[in-house]
Amino acid sequence: MSRFALHEHFGSQRLVRAILKHLPLLPFSLTRFVIDIWKDCRTNPESRGVLLLGWNAWWFGVEILAGFVLIVFSALYYKVPTRCAWVGIVIFYFAFSRTFEVSYAFVKDVADRLREVQPNTNLTTGQRIVMAFRSYVGLIVNFAIMYFLLPALSVVRIFGWSLPVDKAPCFQLNNFFDALYFSVMTITTTGYGDLSPSIWPTRVLAMWEVLSGLLLIAMALAIYLSNSKKT
Repeated sequence: MSRFALHEHFGSQRLVRAILKHLPLLPFSLTRFVIDIWKDCRTNPESRGVLLLGWNAWWFGVEILAGFVLIVFSALYYKVPTRCAWVGIVIFYFAFSRTFEVSYAFVKDVADRLREVQPNTNLTTGQRIVMAFRSYVGLIVNFAIMYFLLPALSVVRIFGWSLPVDKAPCFQLNNFFDALYFSVMTITTTGYGDLSPSIWPTRVLAMWEVLSGLLLIAMALAIYLSNSKKT
């Protein structure tokens, strides 16, 4: 077996192992599944760091653009048109996927810091803080997307059952900006009370968002404490 063929052989084996290792994450987050495979197929800490920085920056741009487009879209349509419902479901899935990916990363990073596991990338403290900030903004936008598009899921029926839609006067999202406002108030645990969900799907999302915001603070604190020990 030539040197090139040997390299290709072990590269393929590494890819298969990475796929099998992260396969349980696929039903919850396609984006997490993809980035974990890409990361595991790179053994160089520097290349892993470049990959994560690029991935984080790319999604940050996509999420900012998506937020702007939805603000304009919701100014034109009070509700998601029926013909666009399935498009809304796809967008909802990717917002859910990204939110799960970021929340999972927060939990894993905090756990690694507490167990004093050495990072497998060469990212500096400053780069990690920048990535955390971008992820924080991404969480706000993605949760707002899910709040806004949750009614679109009601078109999906399983044995006659469909997801309930929050129609209470206390939770009237007239446009995407309202959803963005509610997302910011939720993740910062401000909660003025002017918007309050009354059904379980929206309440579950709100609880998840609060916990994600707290995890981000815990992760930033863990990074700061870890860096302080080295100085």
